[in-house]
Amino acid sequence: MECAAFLQRKTGGITVPHSPGQLAQGLVQLDFQPLRLPGFPHVLRREISQNREDAGRSRGCAGEILVLDRGIDAWYGGQLNLLVDGEHTQMVNLNPYFQIDFGKGIYAKTTLGVNINELRQYQYWSALYNPQAQDYNGLGQQYNSKSTVVTWNNIIGWNYKFADKHDISLMLGQEMQKKSYFYEYYAKSDFPFAASGMRDLTTAGTDQGNEYYKQEARLASYFADVHYSYADKYYLSGSFRRDGSSVFGTDNRWGNFWSVGGKWRISGEEFLSENEIITNATLRASYGTVGNQDISWYAARGFYSSGYNYNQMPGMRPTSIPNPELTWEVSKKFDIGFDLSFLQRIHLTFDFYNEETSDALFEIPLSMTTGISKTYQNIGSIRNRGIEFSINTSIIQNNDLNWNFFANLTWNKNEVIKLSTDDPLEYTYQIIEQGHPYSQFYMKEYVGIDHETGKPLWYLNKEGDETTSDYNAAAKRYVGDADPKVLGGFGTNLTWKGVDFNLNFNYRLGGKVYNSGAAFTGFGMAFRTPLEDVALNSWTPENKNAKYPQYIYRDPNNATATSSRYLYSGNYLRISNVTLGYTLPKTWTQKAFIQKLRAYVSVDNLYTFTASDFVGYNPETSANGVIAWQYPATCTFIGGIQLTF
Repeated sequence: MECAAFLQRKTGGITVPHSPGQLAQGLVQLDFQPLRLPGFPHVLRREISQNREDAGRSRGCAGEILVLDRGIDAWYGGQLNLLVDGEHTQMVNLNPYFQIDFGKGIYAKTTLGVNINELRQYQYWSALYNPQAQDYNGLGQQYNSKSTVVTWNNIIGWNYKFADKHDISLMLGQEMQKKSYFYEYYAKSDFPFAASGMRDLTTAGTDQGNEYYKQEARLASYFADVHYSYADKYYLSGSFRRDGSSVFGTDNRWGNFWSVGGKWRISGEEFLSENEIITNATLRASYGTVGNQDISWYAARGFYSSGYNYNQMPGMRPTSIPNPELTWEVSKKFDIGFDLSFLQRIHLTFDFYNEETSDALFEIPLSMTTGISKTYQNIGSIRNRGIEFSINTSIIQNNDLNWNFFANLTWNKNEVIKLSTDDPLEYTYQIIEQGHPYSQFYMKEYVGIDHETGKPLWYLNKEGDETTSDYNAAAKRYVGDADPKVLGGFGTNLTWKGVDFNLNFNYRLGGKVYNSGAAFTGFGMAFRTPLEDVALNSWTPENKNAKYPQYIYRDPNNATATSSRYLYSGNYLRISNVTLGYTLPKTWTQKAFIQKLRAYVSVDNLYTFTASDFVGYNPETSANGVIAWQYPATCTFIGGIQLTF
């Protein structure tokens, strides 16, 4: 288990061997940087450091923070006037370490990691243009949040080589981690002096509510690791760790995880040592277990909420069900693979893996009669099986020109092989059912339009072609799953004299995407004004071959209800990075005592090609394949100079 998954670690830091008892020099790294978050679509913001006089100016590219204090078009008609009057985001990464070298390969090391992310944001909704804000005479909202991860790691190790052929390394360690998060929200309305620029919450007259939330989680780990190699040809490794997490039930917080592996470098054998074509051949195999605790930090506990009234009396109600039996999700994974290199120019890697997960952690839907919608439980087993392949080749290689190409792909198939519940777990968009993929979409299947009436049509039964315009009468069907069949990337890099050029792509083939926000942003019939495409291409008696059903305010035909109407292909090809740089000749820079001087420009997420039926900003999704109110992939332009003395 990656016990420090929440901590963004830096690899910097060196160890200087010393005589026994002496202290090695440690290194402290401190990163402190403000972050810019991509703006809400159709919303312009400004940097907190920007002067008021700069309001209304537009500058920069994607992700730049701007402000507009005049009304702009909103999604649903009318005017939107949202002013982010102050936003401050900062991140701190601190990773000091201290190491003692006792000699003869024995050492001790302690590392402290601190990761802090803090956000403060104030939003003001002007009453001048926004109809919703007019009802409040202006609305101000303050958001504050802070996440902290503190990790303390202590290890003692031994590295030793004997008889010129035997290499062994041992390590024993202990780690503690504490995570915390808090969120607070305050809202007020009625700003009598907003026109004069007084939009702080202190100038508002009416309280609109507040919210405060805080949570903590802790992890304790003990681990051991051993590696052995003989003659740089045969390798063995093993590891064991014991992890205890506060997110699980009182009697089930600890889990034991282990792994073993081996490698045979065939090209080191005598029969291949002189081979000029096969320059590397390695066979690898491993088997081990991994634990997963990626759930709500208080998933095993029962909580009550106060403030709910019954018969005009204050009271409390349960908001979660305790589950002291909740425990680790455990995955057992087998992997076998090989590495091949030809002529030192073509490098191939191939892996086959089979992973079975037991005690899988699911959020189980509950009857609404309980007053609680869902709870976490350990149920079921899931199998993932697939292959991974990569190639890296040097097409041209000489003193002036080097041209390389790389590509990789992953093919995976998953299946729910066991459920401990009597019935499948049915959710709004998907179903978890034995014998089906984990992320199987299960909903009513949209057929199209009844061109005579303009009503939407769905398939009536689980099988067959009979249709109905009655949404409630239509049956649910299996309409695809979210998991892609193949995903990966490819690219090329080229250097010619001082010029360097890199072009990278990533892609996904197969798998469905459900855009739950499309019903509102593009087709919502509960709002007064549809988008232009809907307004022009909806059914009318004069346009019976229209693209969309008849547009009816507060539509009685459930045209925008959950169905495969908003289920699209998740295929995409993205230009993920383009970089162009130039390094000045050393004969120029060395005169100025400069080892290297390179200027470059780089663009991330330049463009994404999507399937013809996709509606949305970005086909990349979370594991369940559902997107809503997503941001586009942020296009980032970077230019800089690299200077080495």
